[in-house]
Amino acid sequence: MVNRYEEKCLDERKEIVFTIAVDIGVTLVLHLYLEGDECMPTTKQRIYITLEDELFVILKKIADKAKQSLSSISVEMIKKSLEREEDMYFSEIADRRLGQKQKRITHSKVWK
Repeated sequence: MVNRYEEKCLDERKEIVFTIAVDIGVTLVLHLYLEGDECMPTTKQRIYITLEDELFVILKKIADKAKQSLSSISVEMIKKSLEREEDMYFSEIADRRLGQKQKRITHSKVWK
């Protein structure tokens, strides 16, 4: 049974430490070091997605053309998509309101 699990970023490496109580008075401490891209310290949240090959190729071409990383291009596209979703949502609300017979106030009167 693992009593403690800890991950630390050390420059370009990630250290993973497992502390396991094996017997009374005997504790096994296992240190693993991962090299390369495994350790990217950041305060931002991460998501992991699986892409179809065709979609990956398209994103890669866009990223290469823009000279940006796949991550930054993906974030940009997600933001744009969320803005579009928000626009569509508020557009539906506006359409419903326009369909109702109510007294309307002009823009200039509202902002006086």
